[in-house]
Amino acid sequence: MKVLNRVNIAAPKSEVFAYVADARNEVHWREVVQTSELALQEAGTVGAVYSQQLLMFGDTVTAKVTTVSVDANEYLVYRSDGMMGAVQIRYDFSDTGDGTEVSSTVEMDVPEPMEAISRPQLSSANGKDF
Repeated sequence: MKVLNRVNIAAPKSEVFAYVADARNEVHWREVVQTSELALQEAGTVGAVYSQQLLMFGDTVTAKVTTVSVDANEYLVYRSDGMMGAVQIRYDFSDTGDGTEVSSTVEMDVPEPMEAISRPQLSSANGKDF
């Protein structure tokens, strides 16, 4: 299953990228993220690992989130292996002239019967303002 979202932010691309590249900030804009702590490496670098507490379908679960690919100010990819299998979120950043467009793609394997339930959860999980 794939969920796509886009948002425009009235801030320079470098600032938006730096904010998104530190998954500790996800508690401020991803509804499902209750806590996020940097556990390994430096934020915004390949190999950075975060420990997150997520509220999924009414239950709190722990997720290990790893930065797997980065091109500073252009794109960032996180991957998490959790209770529903592998989840990958890719963020792409584009300069709009008066701010930054952030495009996000969430991909995960979901059994077909669960897709109808999972799609709204993933959409809200990807950002309060998306």
